[in-house]
Amino acid sequence: MVAREPRGLDGGRPAVACLSITVALFLAAPVGAGLVPGGGGKAANDCLVELGVCDGKASTSSPATCTDCDPVCDGDGTRNGICRFHLDVCANQADVAGCDPTLLTRVVAKVKGMRMPLPALDGSASCGSFIEVPVKARGRKPGRAVVTLRGISKGKPRRIDKDRIVLVCNPRAPSEPCPTPSATCSCPGGAPTTLNFTTVVGSGTCGRLDADGSADFFPLACGGLYFGGAAVAVPLPALIPDMSTSLLKVSCSGTTLTLGPTTPESTGSIRNCTSTGCLFGPPIPLPDGNHGAAAASTCLINVVVKDASGTADCATGTTERLDLPLNADLYLDGDLFKNRCDGGSTPGASCATAGAACEDGGTCVNDTGRCRGGPTPAAACEADVNCGGGTCETGRCVGGSSPDVGCITGADCAGDGARCDTMIQPCPICNATTRKCQGGPNNGLDCTPGDSTINGSFPTSHDCPPPLSTKIGSLPIAFALTSGGATSMAVDLPAETHVFCGRCRKPLAGFKTAPCSGSNPDCSCTSNADCADEGEFTVCQQATGGAFTMRAIARTITETGSPAGTLRTGCPSVPSTLVSVFCIPPTFNLLVDAASNLPGPGAVSLRGKVSTVP
Repeated sequence: MVAREPRGLDGGRPAVACLSITVALFLAAPVGAGLVPGGGGKAANDCLVELGVCDGKASTSSPATCTDCDPVCDGDGTRNGICRFHLDVCANQADVAGCDPTLLTRVVAKVKGMRMPLPALDGSASCGSFIEVPVKARGRKPGRAVVTLRGISKGKPRRIDKDRIVLVCNPRAPSEPCPTPSATCSCPGGAPTTLNFTTVVGSGTCGRLDADGSADFFPLACGGLYFGGAAVAVPLPALIPDMSTSLLKVSCSGTTLTLGPTTPESTGSIRNCTSTGCLFGPPIPLPDGNHGAAAASTCLINVVVKDASGTADCATGTTERLDLPLNADLYLDGDLFKNRCDGGSTPGASCATAGAACEDGGTCVNDTGRCRGGPTPAAACEADVNCGGGTCETGRCVGGSSPDVGCITGADCAGDGARCDTMIQPCPICNATTRKCQGGPNNGLDCTPGDSTINGSFPTSHDCPPPLSTKIGSLPIAFALTSGGATSMAVDLPAETHVFCGRCRKPLAGFKTAPCSGSNPDCSCTSNADCADEGEFTVCQQATGGAFTMRAIARTITETGSPAGTLRTGCPSVPSTLVSVFCIPPTFNLLVDAASNLPGPGAVSLRGKVSTVP
C-alpha cells in the first residue's frame, strides 16, 4: 500500500510524529501547538516554512520563551536551569493570511548546529518529526538558542521564506517554587481536551491463529480486517484504508484519560466524529477475487451506532478499551467497472467497449481480468476460455518479475516487492487525478479522496456513495479496541467444534433472525441451552467452525496492539496500533453469507497515529 502524508483539517497542521486518532483519515492542527512564522520577509511567503512549538501555551512570535521547571513548557518540569523545548518544522500551514501553499524545492532548518527533521515538500500542509531542544539558562540570566529556517519554492517566480526564531529559557529564582501540575491532570504539556487517531497504511504482522497441535499456523496482517469461519471464500484480509480520522473528547485525572464521543457540530464533520450516526472511516471495498465470484463483492460503510467510550493513559500511551460499536452497511455492487479508460484526460473512467477511444487520446481497456498460465499470460480476459488453457483471474500483478499476470493474492506474483492489485471495484472511486467520482449516483461530480491509491479499488470517498438500491443490510460490529492484546478461544459444542461465535440455528438449516427470547435477544449463544426457547432453532453453531482459513481449524484468535508511549499535549502524533476481536452475525443474504462464511468471528488491527490536543 502507498502511504500519503496526512494533511490537517481545513488545510492545517499535519499529524506526523505525535499520535493522532483518525482511524491515514485527516489530522487537525493541535490547537495549543504554536506556529511561529518568523517574519522578516514578505508576509505572502511566511507560510512556506514555520517553527512549531508543541508544548503548553501557543507561542506565535519570536522569541519563544519558557521558564525553568514550568510544566506547561519545560519538557522535564524539574528545576535544573534547563528548559526543554519540543519543536518541529512545518510547511504550507494555513495560519498566515494571504500566503498560498506551494511546492518546495528545498527546506533547511537548524538549531544549535543540528539539522531538524523536515516536512514533505509536495505542497501539502505537513510537519517533520518533533525533537527536544534543551536551552540552558546562564545563571541568573536568560539562556538563548536560535532556530534558522529557510524555505524555497519550486518553479517561477521563486519564493523564499527565511526565518530566525529565538528560544529563551528564563531562570527561576531560588526562592520561587516551581509551579505544580494541575491537581486534576498531570499529562505532559497540560490537560488535553481531544484525542485524535488517524489510520496509516498497515504493514507487518499484528496477530495469529493457533490450532490444536499447530501454534501460530496463520499470521494476521497489520491493517487487515478478517471475518468468517474456516470456509470463508473471500480472499482475506480486507484492507483497512489510511487517512481515516476519529476524534474523541477527553477528560483527564492524573494520567488517566476518560474518552467520550465528539459530535459533528464539535468537529465540523460527520466523517471524523464519534457519536451515534457519525461515519467511521471512508468506504471499504471488499472484492471477492475468487474465480467467478466477483458478483459477491461488496462495499462497506461503517456508521457509529453508540456513542464512543473508553480510557487511555497519557504517560504510557495505552488505550485500555475503546468501545465503538458500528453498523457496517453492506452494498452488493459486484464489479462496477468492466472496462475503464487508460490515459487521456479521463483515466480510470468507465467506458463501454474495450479498444474504443476515450477522451483526449485515451483507450478503453478491459478491467475484468488477466490471464494466468496458458499461452497468453497477462492478456486481458473475461473468462477462462479467453486464456487458452490458463485461468482468467480478477487481479493483476504489479511490480516484481511477472507484471500484469493474473492473480488472486500476492502469493501468485513473483519477485521482490510484487503485489496483487484487484480489478474489482465494488465501491465507487474518487479518481485521484481528476478528483471526479467514478461510478455510483454521483458519477462525474467533484470529490476529495478519503484514502490513498492502495490498489485498484481505491481511493474511495464519502463524496462518491454506492447506489442506495444495492444495500442489502447492516452488520453490527462490536469494536472494543485496545492497544494491548485481544484474544478469543473457540469451544466445542455437540453440533459443531471450534465455535467462536455461536448463534441459534435450525439443525442442518438456517439461523434464527433476531430478536430471540430470554437473555440473548441478538440470538448469540455459547451452548445449546441458550437456544432451548427458540422453537426449531435448537442448536448453537456458527456457519463453519474455525476462523478465516481452511489451512487448519483455528482454536485461538490473537491480535496484538502497541501503545503510543508518552503523549505530550499539543505535540505531533506518534504511532500506535489498536486491535479488536469480535463476532459478526449473518446478513441473511445467501450470496454474501456463503462467500464470507457468516455468522463467524472477526478480527481487526488498526495501524495509526495518535495525539492529544489542548
